[in-house]
Amino acid sequence: MTTEQPVRYGFTDRDLAGHSTVYRDDLCAGQVVLVSGTGSGLGKAIACLFARLGATLIVCGRDRKKLKRRRNSSVVSAARSRVR
Repeated sequence: MTTEQPVRYGFTDRDLAGHSTVYRDDLCAGQVVLVSGTGSGLGKAIACLFARLGATLIVCGRDRKKLKRRRNSSVVSAARSRVR
């Protein structure tokens, strides 16, 4: 019996943290950014980028568990974030 692995789309937190960016690290320092849909997909990628750029994140989405995982991810933990 062959067990196929599910197809996975998108980037992991480690992938997002490792991607190069043209922006300087402190570009959004002192700024507060509201990102919706941060549990997965584009919202996740946007939240990770703003966190890398030094922004304070306010995240929102439908799945509280996903939001908590995002808040505790290695990339976003560098930024102060709140789950509402």
